[in-house]
Amino acid sequence: MAGAGFGATDTDGTWGFRATPDGKVILGNTSDDVIQVTGSVDIKGYQVVAPTAQDLGAGTTSTLSIDTSISYLDAGSITGVFEPSLGMDAHTMTVPDGDIHGQKLIIIVEDSYGAADDVLIQLSGNFQGSTPVLSAGTQAIEFVWISTAANSKWYQIS
Repeated sequence: MAGAGFGATDTDGTWGFRATPDGKVILGNTSDDVIQVTGSVDIKGYQVVAPTAQDLGAGTTSTLSIDTSISYLDAGSITGVFEPSLGMDAHTMTVPDGDIHGQKLIIIVEDSYGAADDVLIQLSGNFQGSTPVLSAGTQAIEFVWISTAANSKWYQIS
């Protein structure tokens, strides 16, 4: 890449921002510099966005929005249907398929599961292995979407 590059110097003469002729972009010049992005960042097919809150409502089923990689859920009003295999009421939350290979999904439950932590959240979707179940005490669960020609599934990683 030809050219001299460009940038802006800080009051002490160091580069606060610069773009070099070889395509390198440097933002900040000290470890306490903060880079803030309003909106989304798309880096080679990986999207980084702010966490979103989602209220699951008061019904027995819901669908998770996976527009962001971190979902912060309000499950305090959910209800469920008795699930004999689990021995208690279960709310079914559908998790859509991922969009890109390597997509991460972190689900965080705000406080309670139902009125008195008396409802489980059974995830429904394309999961590797057994169907994940969230119960009182589970604060976060993490998945990665693995997409190959033969198989595409959410894999639990924590």
